Amino acid sequence: MNPASITRVFPAAGPEFAGVASGRDYDRPCNQLLFSGQWITRKGITQVIEAFTVLGQRHPSMQLGVLGAGTARENVVAGFPEQLRSRIKVHPPLSHADCAQVLLDYDIFLLPSFAEGTPLALIEAMYTGIPVITTATCGMKDVIQNGQNGLLVGPGDAGQIIRSVEQLMADSELRRRLGQQAFSDATQKYTWRAAAEAVNAAYASILRPRAVR
Repeated sequence: MNPASITRVFPAAGPEFAGVASGRDYDRPCNQLLFSGQWITRKGITQVIEAFTVLGQRHPSMQLGVLGAGTARENVVAGFPEQLRSRIKVHPPLSHADCAQVLLDYDIFLLPSFAEGTPLALIEAMYTGIPVITTATCGMKDVIQNGQNGLLVGPGDAGQIIRSVEQLMADSELRRRLGQQAFSDATQKYTWRAAAEAVNAAYASILRPRAVR
C-alpha cells in the first residue's frame, strides 16, 4: 500500500479542557498523580500499582486518582497494599466540564498503556497543560516527544515511571515547560477542525474522478 494513501486522523478535545489550563499552578507541591483509562492490564495498571506502591511509601503526601476505570473502587484498590488504599481516589463517570476540572486538580498525568490508537484521554490531558508521562509505543509516541511536551517510558517499565514521576516532583520548571508545550501542541495540532479537514480530504480524494487509462 502506498503510504501517501493513508490518512491519519487525530482526536481532539472540547473547549472545556483548554479553558482550565490558565488555572494550572506548576509551583504548588507536586503530589497528585492521575491515571486515566479503563482498569485493565493493557492500560498498564500492573505498572501503575507497582509504581505507586513505591512512590506512596517514599512520599507520604502522594495520592493517586483514577479516572474512567469502568469498574468499582474495590476492584481498583484491591491490588494495592492496604496501607495505601485510603490515598487512592476513584472518580465516578463525569461530564466533560467536570473531567477537565479533575485534570486541573492533579499535577502529573500517567498513561502507561501497552497499545493504543491515539488515546483521547491523552489529548484531553494535554489541553489542560498537565505534565504527561506515557509509554513510547503506538499512538502515544506519535503525540508526545520525550523531554519536549512530556516524558516517555518503556512499556512495562515501572522503575522508569517512578524515576519520571520523581523527576517531575523535584522540578517545577520542567513541569511548566512540558505542560505548556503540551497545551500549545494540542490546541494547535489536535483540533476538531483539523480532524474534520483530514476526513473531508480523504473522502474527496476517493470521490475525485480518476483518469481513464
